[in-house]
Amino acid sequence: MSKRETIRRLRVGDVRRVLQHRCGATLPDDDAGRDDLDLLLRLHAVASNAAEKKMRCEVEISAPWMPKAEATDQIDSLCDAICVASG
Repeated sequence: MSKRETIRRLRVGDVRRVLQHRCGATLPDDDAGRDDLDLLLRLHAVASNAAEKKMRCEVEISAPWMPKAEATDQIDSLCDAICVASG
């Protein structure tokens, strides 16, 4: 595993711990919860492999209340932004 991937995983863990302390097991179904989820998804979007799968799993675990269409739109948007930025 690369140093970059190790740091990314540590960051994900740190953010999850803070959010779980603040919100509990799942994020709230409000604007703040969506902002928190966006932060986690951005960390997964730069994963070295299977970024989209990691993002979908994060939505299922942290925001089970989010409609699939909304999750797909957000994930697609992040994937497009990362591809443009890295390409």
